Amino acid sequence: MASILRVNTLTDASSNNSIAMSFVAQGSAKVWADVTGVSTAAINDSLNTSGLTDNGTGDYTIAYTSNLATGNYSTVAEVNFTTGGDAQNTRVVSIAADSVRTLGTNTGNANAADCRRLFQVSHGDLA
Repeated sequence: MASILRVNTLTDASSNNSIAMSFVAQGSAKVWADVTGVSTAAINDSLNTSGLTDNGTGDYTIAYTSNLATGNYSTVAEVNFTTGGDAQNTRVVSIAADSVRTLGTNTGNANAADCRRLFQVSHGDLA
């Protein structure tokens, strides 16, 4: 039988520091992913992801298992170096309730480039 724990605040056992549960629920990341973009792109580890689409060089879409309420949420993506070892930028191309799409580019020539690793996190309300 499943249990339900209902509380208004959480308090640290070693102090009087407490935080409202609404802050915990609303402030927690709803999606995060660690992606390898080399060769066959793959999700290494994640929370609330259902899959990855490699749309082309440096272009990835991460699909969510549980959708966010709308496409109006905060998401951040960061990459490390390209497969050739060059510095790389990333940008969020599109945000939807069920996914986020990112594109990595080489800082030297602005061409799309596969990344060794992509890190993405989204904060918002679940549907």
